[in-house]
Amino acid sequence: MSVDPVQAYKERLAAALGGIDVAAIARIGDLIRGARFVYAAGNGGSAATAAHFACDMVKAARVPAVDLSSALPSLTAIGNDDGYDRVFVNQLRVLAQPEDILVVFTVSGNSPNVVEALRYARCLTVALVGRDGGKAAALADVCLRVDAYDYGVVEDVHLSVVHMLTEYLRA
Repeated sequence: MSVDPVQAYKERLAAALGGIDVAAIARIGDLIRGARFVYAAGNGGSAATAAHFACDMVKAARVPAVDLSSALPSLTAIGNDDGYDRVFVNQLRVLAQPEDILVVFTVSGNSPNVVEALRYARCLTVALVGRDGGKAAALADVCLRVDAYDYGVVEDVHLSVVHMLTEYLRA
């Protein structure tokens, strides 16, 4: 008998969501509450999650936030002139202050531009990662790791964590 791929995905998603560290979400929420400003970043699907996160912070949680991944003219100018690994660092250099927070979303934890942003950040850093956490897990001040290797599952759980953080901050 063949395995139903939809049911298999649902089971992987439920297992990953069930393993989320709720205390880490509260720690992240408390850091966000104390921040002057929140910056978010990611690539691909994680960039979409970063944009969603910034939107929810501003709209629902009333936290000043911006997604660095959505600044298309800046991304292309910096990427063209300085290299794609610098697209977040160069924005943070101008914008970030010590009382801010950088929140990154990355499945592998090894995206060069995300890793460089964590290395450079002059503020608190939070990494939402998957897999084994990659380099980002060791660089972030706070790391929330989704115990999964499937990109879709990790990205789905990251978005759920965004909604959990929003609920936490609204309470």
